[in-house]
Amino acid sequence: MEIFDKTFKLIQKNVETYISDSYDPIALLLCMHLIYRYQVIANKRNVPILNKFHAMLIQLFESRFEIIMKANIDSVQRVEPHKFSSIELNPHFVREIFSKKINFK
Repeated sequence: MEIFDKTFKLIQKNVETYISDSYDPIALLLCMHLIYRYQVIANKRNVPILNKFHAMLIQLFESRFEIIMKANIDSVQRVEPHKFSSIELNPHFVREIFSKKINFK
């Protein structure tokens, strides 16, 4: 593990920098999924040195994902529906055009 410490710390620092500016929960989930996949591959190839590294990365992504999701939930809870009474409820015009082109109603 000592051999890879500098590399792992550099990757950790770069990931922390990336996710600190990210507000995209889907991107974070995709990154976590990729890490899980790499973890499975590393375990199949008997590379246990990466288990702690993968766990650390997953923990970073999960903590940021939790923060983002809490912010999204708070935002939805603060919405005042009566302010949106003037919103048009008809289907979006692109959907209308698309459905006419493919003859779908």
